[in-house]
Amino acid sequence: MTDTTSAPDTIQVNHDIVTRFYDLVNAKDFAAFDQLVHADYVDHDPAPGQPPGIAGLQMMYGAFAAAFPDIRHSLEDLVAEDDLVVARGTVDGTNSGPFMGIPATGRPMRWTATRMFRIRDRWIVEGWLNMDMVGLLVQMGVVPPPPG
Repeated sequence: MTDTTSAPDTIQVNHDIVTRFYDLVNAKDFAAFDQLVHADYVDHDPAPGQPPGIAGLQMMYGAFAAAFPDIRHSLEDLVAEDDLVVARGTVDGTNSGPFMGIPATGRPMRWTATRMFRIRDRWIVEGWLNMDMVGLLVQMGVVPPPPG
């Protein structure tokens, strides 16, 4: 079945799907991803060891929530065109648990992240992630800050 709504309506629907996705992320309701994310979701930028599909996406967000229990994703920009939605924002959280084998620091952290989603027939089917991992690791004290 193909979505037959007009382009402006489709863009708004796609925008709303991604907004709802981040509502679930902030609620840490990763089990509910199956309401929005297709079972065969393709993550083009998986974390090391991340399994494919929706299970991998749930695992990745769960790992961040375990390391940063008060994690909060704040969307600064949400841009939709055709079947793509780009979400850019900041992520805040206190590093209260181990992260990627690095012991917890107990410190608050803030980093930026941009994720692009492809939506087909009202399902998130693909995603790309660009996040400031170096900035996060600098804040955790495992990577020295750049000179200057």
